[in-house]
Amino acid sequence: MWGWLARYSGKPMTAASIEILRRAGFDVEGASAQALTGGISCTTDRVHLRDRDVVVKQALSRLHVEADWQSDPHRAVAEGVALEWLHRCTPDAVPAPLAILDEPPAVVIPMAPEPCPDWRVRLLQDPSSRDIEVARSLRSIVHTWHNADVSDARGTVLDDLDRVTELRITPFYLGMAERWPECAEPITMAAHELMIQTVMTHGDFTPKNVLCLPEGLWVIDAEITHIGNPILDIASMTTHLLLKSIVHRQDPAKADVMRAVRQAFGTPAFDGMPTLSVHVGVFLGVRCAGISPARYLTDEDRKVVESMSRSLLAGASLAEVERDVLSDA
Repeated sequence: MWGWLARYSGKPMTAASIEILRRAGFDVEGASAQALTGGISCTTDRVHLRDRDVVVKQALSRLHVEADWQSDPHRAVAEGVALEWLHRCTPDAVPAPLAILDEPPAVVIPMAPEPCPDWRVRLLQDPSSRDIEVARSLRSIVHTWHNADVSDARGTVLDDLDRVTELRITPFYLGMAERWPECAEPITMAAHELMIQTVMTHGDFTPKNVLCLPEGLWVIDAEITHIGNPILDIASMTTHLLLKSIVHRQDPAKADVMRAVRQAFGTPAFDGMPTLSVHVGVFLGVRCAGISPARYLTDEDRKVVESMSRSLLAGASLAEVERDVLSDA
């Protein structure tokens, strides 16, 4: 089906990235490529050109997890369209794509100014007061997206639910409903909420997709971006801030910083999102017992995360769970 993959069989994918750039009209004479960490859903290469460095991203048809998790690699094209839209909306916070290719499906973006650690690394290693400002900035950015006019995206690739279904609703929500049948009712109801299409939703709004630049930040990895329900973005970021808080719960100084980070982003309460706690419960379940576990959690951490997840799915509020688990950190 994906003939272009066969043509590169036996060759490093970095060679494929240089060929992609050639097809896109870049001068690749003397180019060299270096594989970057691409997460579970894509291959990402840094390519050194004579005049600049760029990043070539190709989506995988089978994600790098133990389960058989499939998704159409042409979502790389949708990601390029999404980056264009998000860049127009928040030009300082999202890089504009340099090229979008249909065959092979790929997107080319600028290399971020260095140093550019992702926010997950900073939060796991040494959270500090600067991360409180990042949280405030991210709240403003996501608020801008969620309040923007999406009429120009209606009828485009950003107006379908295929990618969020393949990458979130089916594996995360329906997957957890199958793993924890006793929690299936609230999980299934939350999944149905994600079918409501009102605002531009990033879809993978997490610290790993935030690059901390020397000045400012970039939000990247928009392959799930679509017109959808804003609760997906808020639940996703809230979950990951809670996970980092759990990791640091025994360190008073870091626990205090993470509490301030959560408050700066806006957790535990977002106006108009009464089911946020259920969605966070789903995401916490996925990260401790589902298809996409958080590898940095210890066995003890996972027990805490599972307890929080089950409490939220049973009807507890985010405020109650944070108080019971993290207030004494």
